[in-house]
Amino acid sequence: MNLTEREREKEGIIRDCLRKEITEFQASCKLGICIRQVAKMKARLRKDGTLMHGNCGRKPATTISDETESRILGEYSTYIGKLLNFKHFQEILLEDCGIKISYTALTNLLKRNGIKSPKEHRKSHVKRHPTRPRKEYFGELIQVDGTSYDWFDTGERQCLHVFIDDCRGVVTGLYMAKNECMQGYFEGLRQTFESYGLPDAIYGDGLSMFFSHSKQEPTIDEQLQGIRLPKTQFAKILDSLYIDLIHAHSPQAKGRVERKNGTFQGRLVAEFHRYGVKTIDQANDFFKWWLPQHNAKFGVNGRSESVFRELPADINLDYVLSYKKTRKCDKGGCFSMDGYLFQVLGLCNSQIEVLISKTFGVKAYFKGEYYDVVPISEGKKIIDPSESLRSIMDRFVAYYTLKNEHSLSA
Repeated sequence: MNLTEREREKEGIIRDCLRKEITEFQASCKLGICIRQVAKMKARLRKDGTLMHGNCGRKPATTISDETESRILGEYSTYIGKLLNFKHFQEILLEDCGIKISYTALTNLLKRNGIKSPKEHRKSHVKRHPTRPRKEYFGELIQVDGTSYDWFDTGERQCLHVFIDDCRGVVTGLYMAKNECMQGYFEGLRQTFESYGLPDAIYGDGLSMFFSHSKQEPTIDEQLQGIRLPKTQFAKILDSLYIDLIHAHSPQAKGRVERKNGTFQGRLVAEFHRYGVKTIDQANDFFKWWLPQHNAKFGVNGRSESVFRELPADINLDYVLSYKKTRKCDKGGCFSMDGYLFQVLGLCNSQIEVLISKTFGVKAYFKGEYYDVVPISEGKKIIDPSESLRSIMDRFVAYYTLKNEHSLSA
């Protein structure tokens, strides 16, 4: 390899010094180095005849081969448009392709080829909302939120319901549905209760499912308890389990779950593409084995003490996590609700609770027993036995548990 102009100048000065045309002091002044370094360079020039390093022009042993570079660029091209950040891509290369490469080397390679990270950091600004310190105990506070996004890269949005512990940053519940809905939050609660136990408090925004926006007066019992607004079904469920429901008045107040939403938006689209996940049902099955790996990678404060309470053995979560309405069935076992006439099989002339849930459909509950319910008529129209009763019940369930709660809060 040819010497650069600066290297040729340096070698010429050292040769002048060897010929004693200049002193070592003069050479050190010209080169801006110490006399000792001049002496070392003279010895090297005598021995090797050049100041060029032996490795000059050679590729370092750690240099990525052209073949590996092509594999990396080809792999990245399959994720174009998936908001794949470089750190996530580094993990995928190791897990899927067995390619071990440092983050710096990978970043330099991709940027040399005109690829910019979609998560490249912007210039930092002074925070208007300082980060709130984490809670001291695991289970002291669970932040909840629903994030609507095009998770399958199809142009349609779905809602991911996220439950995250404020102390450890562990996601305790994760469920996808078409809308931000009661069913999504019910399933997030179920996962949290079954995997960890009952937390001290749930921290959510002003969603109408959490906090009533109604001008209706609270009941006498609620007034005696000092409740100014009637409580929602969700709030009553938490009350029955001695879990506080706290109102977050801004997105910044629940910044932990908001930032986790951003993490999921930056990773899940690529993960779904990677594992061929294309539907909501597939996504919820995927979370069952993927979420523990994610928590192991992103969780903090692993040694913090847990204050989760054990779920009592006598609690039936199917009953607790359902929409409830009180109705009176007549001597024929029939009751009306929302324009439909239903019949309770095996029960009559009783005050019942009607339970509505995507898990089991519509059931009647009376004195610890569950009873099947069938629709008989819609208004004056008798339901034909040939008509699919399942589709009628599914529509009924969807109205109460799958409707878009966010639109109701607008």
